[in-house]
Amino acid sequence: MRKTFGWWRPKLPISFFQTWRPHLRIWSFVKAFYRATPRFERRLLSVCAMTALVSLSGIVDASRAGNRRLEAIAGGTYHEGILLPAPRDIESATKNLTHIGLVDLAADGQVEPALATSWQMSDDQQTLKVTLGDQLTALEALRLIQDQAGSGYWKDATITTPDPATLQFALTKPWANFIKELATPIFPYGPFQIEANSKPDSSVLKFIPNPNTLKDPYFKHLELHFYTDATSLDRAARKGVVDAVYSGDGGELTIPKNWSTIHPKLGINYLVFFNLRHDNLNDAGLRHRLVQAERLDTPLDLRLAVPDTPQLSAMAESLKQRWAPANINLIIESYPILTLTKSILPDHNYDLVLLGIDYGPDGDLFSFWHSSQIASPGRNLAGYRNKEVDQLLDAARLDPDQTKRQERYGRVNEILGQEAVIMRLDEPQTTFARSAKVKGPMPAESLRTAGDRWQGITGWYLKERFAPSK
Repeated sequence: MRKTFGWWRPKLPISFFQTWRPHLRIWSFVKAFYRATPRFERRLLSVCAMTALVSLSGIVDASRAGNRRLEAIAGGTYHEGILLPAPRDIESATKNLTHIGLVDLAADGQVEPALATSWQMSDDQQTLKVTLGDQLTALEALRLIQDQAGSGYWKDATITTPDPATLQFALTKPWANFIKELATPIFPYGPFQIEANSKPDSSVLKFIPNPNTLKDPYFKHLELHFYTDATSLDRAARKGVVDAVYSGDGGELTIPKNWSTIHPKLGINYLVFFNLRHDNLNDAGLRHRLVQAERLDTPLDLRLAVPDTPQLSAMAESLKQRWAPANINLIIESYPILTLTKSILPDHNYDLVLLGIDYGPDGDLFSFWHSSQIASPGRNLAGYRNKEVDQLLDAARLDPDQTKRQERYGRVNEILGQEAVIMRLDEPQTTFARSAKVKGPMPAESLRTAGDRWQGITGWYLKERFAPSK
């Protein structure tokens, strides 16, 4: 005997239907309800059922995807807006994108290989041997170093090439931590290169990946958009024209709410050097009164040499206004940076000089304050002599211990303040903000230079995908 039910005639034993009879009753109810429902409602119910099935499928897929790892992939164009009133220094400002050093510095200050694969300092801390990788020969490296007149370590050492893969630095004075100086980016092996048709003096500078780089970036293109006012840059950020913004001169920016923002402190010291070679500034009492802007009994004219950059020129004007009520007439003499470094500074043709000083990755003060650096081409701009300072600086260069070196540098700065050899001007607040669409590590809160914000740019990316299942 077979059990039948409407149009469905399964060939199953009666015992099966007796066991599952409650389910058949439910199915009978559903079937009767469906037939009694008007055609429009039936279609609506069908659509809802299909939607539920699709949603359930999506939930299952999402659950599976949640167990899979996203990975970065190459592609996309990164746009960064930079508040830069005068684009004349664009190439030097972007050197960290196009160039690297013989070594690299991690965020914690540790030295890491770059073009140099290994190095060894002699026991007397006066000879450093550097072994290069396959990217360039020792002679090519030496030529590039000689072409960079501003590279600090060319002035502190005699460089030779014992063999095609080795550079040898014979230091004029022992310097235990000299290796950090080799992080200066002067070699064209950075992650990017400027596009052939991109002009350095234009408002947009375009980059493409450097085929000779040590580590390929994820971005296929990179564009730097230069703005002369904060309002235009704010508008570009709101409209999505740029993916990140940077202001290094204290310009106030309005950052979109969902962007990550930092205010990195740069290692640039904005200093006014007093030229102690001049009799009227050799009086420590007068220098203290100048630092405090105390009113003088008789008028005093002082000539201030300054690079003709907007930021330093604005600082000079602010100092002039501060000193005017103190009966001090500040005569501002602006020079192109090349004229200043090649003529004015070596000839000591100034009463005061205002500069932004980078003491290097180790914070070494030797070149600017040791008495051996007073005569040209030394960089002791103040003509300052102090035996205790000389001893501290000599000891700091010999000591490989970072903490002890910084303690000695701190004592030197304390003495310079006590003797009013320099005036320290307030550092402008910098701002860097990045859209959430750009992934990868944000720059550190403390940077040595503005270009160091790109130190980890090879790890930034715009596109990603689920990693293939293992």
